[in-house]
Amino acid sequence: MRRSFAVVLLVVVVNGMSWGQGAVPGRAATLEQAKSVLDLSGKPLIDCIGDPQTRIASQSYQCDGETVKIAKQLDEIMQQRGFTRLDGASFTDAYCSSVYQKSGFTVSLMVMPSGMPDVASVTLLNQGDVNLRGLPKPESKELYVQPASAIFTCELSVDQAKVRCRELLEGAGWEWFGDTTVSFFMRQNAVRLQVMCSESPAQPGVTTLHYSTELMSSTLPMVPDLVRVAYSDMTTTLDGDSTLGVDEFATAYRKTLTEAGWNATTEQPIKIDFRDHLIFVNQAKEMAELSFYTVESVTRFQLRFQTAEQVERESQQAKMAVLQAQTKRDADEARLLNPTRIVIARPDGADIRQATKQKLEFTVRSGTAKAAVSQWIQSCKDAGWKIETLVESREVGEYKLTKGEQVISASFVDPGFIPGEITLKTSPTFQLDLAK
Repeated sequence: MRRSFAVVLLVVVVNGMSWGQGAVPGRAATLEQAKSVLDLSGKPLIDCIGDPQTRIASQSYQCDGETVKIAKQLDEIMQQRGFTRLDGASFTDAYCSSVYQKSGFTVSLMVMPSGMPDVASVTLLNQGDVNLRGLPKPESKELYVQPASAIFTCELSVDQAKVRCRELLEGAGWEWFGDTTVSFFMRQNAVRLQVMCSESPAQPGVTTLHYSTELMSSTLPMVPDLVRVAYSDMTTTLDGDSTLGVDEFATAYRKTLTEAGWNATTEQPIKIDFRDHLIFVNQAKEMAELSFYTVESVTRFQLRFQTAEQVERESQQAKMAVLQAQTKRDADEARLLNPTRIVIARPDGADIRQATKQKLEFTVRSGTAKAAVSQWIQSCKDAGWKIETLVESREVGEYKLTKGEQVISASFVDPGFIPGEITLKTSPTFQLDLAK
């Protein structure tokens, strides 16, 4: 939600800036072309706090410091990297925004207070290299055109405009990439185009065509026969519904991915819970994980992309987790073989009835168990143990004693007409020893 709000603000900011026509008509950039100009998937451009979100097309994170100071530091970094800042930048304590261009690509920056003292939120978004003025559209008039957002007006109805825009864009090499309730998406290479056709609020009978673009951090291929498509660049995940059956779908997507240079790591899908999974890798050591299952009359799927760096990072984290688990297991086994000794005093007047490494049982004269345990617990408290009383009456009592990792359970039963019983227990990694 935070990133969606930031993107909306960035688009609004772009609309208020003057700009140079860096982009030229033609095909949208590939991911490799975009990365050669600016790859945001590595370290944040400046020092940040917390867990940064970095992808090829965007960065978002929080930084210690004043909003304006952070924004100007990023502004200097962008210009050092060869980007030109467009007119209309704003640097205020309430929020800072600026737009940059290089080699036809438009990058938007927004920095605003996070809500925490002296902490600012940063969003950098690459909006691609498409010249919106040059995109195909029905016969229309230009209302305004900015680097990543443009509005035109036409005489077609809203429904006619939607159909015609899609036809013209498909004729120019763009592919359908999903719908929302008020718009639809098209994709070409690594750029996603959103098209919104709506009635003009100021001109009855006139339809506005709103085109806006953003660079994507992945270019996952699609199979035919999809009836729903959605894409999130935050997770680099493509999901949707297909009219193909599960087996046909798996075969079709395997073929599509293989033709795009991806190789499956298993011959057959792996079933995890109710989903089938296939994992694909390419020569760049990137990974695409496909999961799918049947929902009513469609096959629902998710296709998640990970860069080689992300795959390596997750692999190292998994190896570290395994190593830590093994180390803990070995330590626990060693402690079981050689439990740590806890030396305790014998309760006053108590005689040993039974003793093991983790359990000591005593008997005391009838009617004296509570007093003996209370005195023993007080001595433990004086020695630094924390005491938690779970149950306590004249006849029965139960207590929990902790000191660091050491835990002792103490209890007594004393009905008053037979000898009282006191029990002290600990976990298998410790051993109870009576003080001499």
